[in-house]
Amino acid sequence: MSNSVNGKVALMTGGSLGLGAAVALALADEGADVAISYEKSKERAEAVVAQIERRGLRAVAIQSDHGDPSTAGPHRKSGRASRKAGHPL
Repeated sequence: MSNSVNGKVALMTGGSLGLGAAVALALADEGADVAISYEKSKERAEAVVAQIERRGLRAVAIQSDHGDPSTAGPHRKSGRASRKAGHPL
């Protein structure tokens, strides 16, 4: 990655599967804490979170219905991720 994400926080939509999971892990490899949103794949999201945490970084998984504006907006996701983590990510 050309811009450093070390010490920053990334919000990865669809971070539980495929390309989204790969990007979430790549961001962690570059030093970012990661909040992963998922719609249905809770177990897979938690597995990605565990992989990130093994790298010594913070990560949370938040459920989000991407068709529901009350859960889908980036501000809502980041606020929910911070509350779930118990502190700002």
